[in-house]
Amino acid sequence: MTSMKSMSKSKDEKLEALKGAKHEAIEKVELYEKALKSMIGRAAEDSKSEIVTTYQELENDILQDKHNVDTVDDELQQLEGKLKRSEGNRAQRFVCSKQADKKLKEAERLKVNQDKRSNEDVPLSFTPNQSVMNYVKGLHGIGQVKVSRKKVDMYRIKGHRDIDIRMTGDIEGYPSVGCCLTKDNKLIVTDYNNKKLKRINLDTMSVEDYCKSRHITFNENGDKMFVGDGNKGLVCFDGAGNYLSTSSDNDLKNADGVCVDGYGNVFVVGCNSHNVVQYNEDGKKIGVIVQQQDGLNWPGSVCFHQELNILFVTMASSNVVKMYELE
Repeated sequence: MTSMKSMSKSKDEKLEALKGAKHEAIEKVELYEKALKSMIGRAAEDSKSEIVTTYQELENDILQDKHNVDTVDDELQQLEGKLKRSEGNRAQRFVCSKQADKKLKEAERLKVNQDKRSNEDVPLSFTPNQSVMNYVKGLHGIGQVKVSRKKVDMYRIKGHRDIDIRMTGDIEGYPSVGCCLTKDNKLIVTDYNNKKLKRINLDTMSVEDYCKSRHITFNENGDKMFVGDGNKGLVCFDGAGNYLSTSSDNDLKNADGVCVDGYGNVFVVGCNSHNVVQYNEDGKKIGVIVQQQDGLNWPGSVCFHQELNILFVTMASSNVVKMYELE
C-alpha cells in the first residue's frame, strides 16, 4: 500500500514538473517570437529608410532638371524681347540672334536628355525578398519541441551489415569521407578517390546512381541541392536527390566549390577559369563576381558569411584564403 502511495505521489510530482515545463516552453516561444518581430521590424525600417533616401535622390534630380528647364525658358523669353526691341539696330540684332541660337541649342540638349531619362527611368518600387517569404511559409513552428527521455542503459549493437559502395571502374582505396540521408531515406555518400557522389538504396543495399562531384550544398529551405560537377557545371537536385537541372557556361570551367548566400543565390568556383560565378536557385547565371585579376588562381572551395557579406575562397595553388567583401 505504501509503495502505491509513493508511486502516486511520484506521478503527481511529475505532472507538476510537466506543467512547469509547458509554461517555461511557452514563455520561450513568446520571447523568441518577440525577438523575431523586433528583427523583422528593424529590417522593415531599413527598407523604408532606403526608399526615402532613393526618393530624395530622384526628387533632387527631377527638381534640378526642372530648374534648368525653367532657367533656359526664362532666358529665351528675355532674348525674344531683346530681338523685338532691336528692330532697326543690325549690330544689336546680330548679337541677340547669336545668343538666341546658343540658348536654343542648350534647350535642345535638355530636351534630348529629358527624352532619354523618360525612356530609361523606372518608377520607384519595392520588391520583397521572396526567399525570406518562402522560408517562413515552409516553417512548421519556430523551433523544435523535444521530449527529454532519460536513457538509463548504454546503447548496444543490435545488428550489423556492410554496404559495398564500390562500382565498376572505381580505383581502390578508402574513399568515403562524408554521408547524409535524404528525405526519402536514401543514403548519400561522397567518394573522394573517385570524385563521385553516390546515392545508396537502403532497400537493396547497393549504389542506385551517382554523379561526379566534390562539393555539395543545400539552399536555405533545404528543398534544393547544388553540386559542382567538374565536367557538367552546376547540377541541381531536389531535397530527395532527384535531378532537376544542369547549368553550364563558358565562364565556368571545371566547376568545383559551391555554396549559397541564403537569399536565393548560388556561388560556384571555376577552378580552371580562376573565378567565382553567381547563379540563382533556378540555375540562371547572374554573372562572374570574382575573376583572376582579383587574385584568384586555381580556386578550390568557397563559402559565404551571410551577416558580414564576405565570400571566402581557398586556392589549390596557395595557402592563402581570399576574403571578398560583397555588396
